[in-house]
Amino acid sequence: MPIDFTCETTHPDDFGRGVIVFIIGISADWQMLNSIREHFCRLEKVDRFLTRARTEGKLEISGLAGSASALLLAELFERQEKTILIVVPTEKFAGGIAGELRELCGEQKVSHFSAWGVSPYDMLVPPVENVAQRISTVWRLAWGERQLVVTSPEALIEPTIDRESLKDGCFKLQLEGEYDLTEIATRLEQIGYERTVLTEEVGTVWLSLRTSRRRPDQKDRR
Repeated sequence: MPIDFTCETTHPDDFGRGVIVFIIGISADWQMLNSIREHFCRLEKVDRFLTRARTEGKLEISGLAGSASALLLAELFERQEKTILIVVPTEKFAGGIAGELRELCGEQKVSHFSAWGVSPYDMLVPPVENVAQRISTVWRLAWGERQLVVTSPEALIEPTIDRESLKDGCFKLQLEGEYDLTEIATRLEQIGYERTVLTEEVGTVWLSLRTSRRRPDQKDRR
């Protein structure tokens, strides 16, 4: 039977009566957030949902409003030992709930797998932010990080790089490390980059293999 979370009242005294109190607009005040979550999890309907979610493959709920969805998902994530995929109707909704979940669970535990943001037939490059979000999500999942992944049907049907291809095409460069630029250029070309004299588009790279020498008494000119 579906669990109906429809709110009958929003009076604070009803916390002890098993009635959901919805919080509109989550704040970054951690003390307040923790207090809200503690009260929220004591509610009879919330506890019943979290208990059934451990054993039932499919569970229908209704009546959630405001930030109650984010609160419920955050608590479910804390009690599960696996990644949770959250599919919402639109990209705007996905961005909103992902932001609320980051406030509740932390930046590193929540990924927004966004849509490209352009039509397949548009002669446009997808926004860099969208590309970065998609790659970051696949990267975290490929390396086994437990995540709350928020996405939309639009984003799911769009093609993306597979796990093995992503792993094969990655290598690490550390700050202040010493590297052979020729080897880096060759490696980038092997994974699909195009060497150009000016990097203006995604997938292009320019590496200067020239070195400059200065006299000890020569100063930088800015």
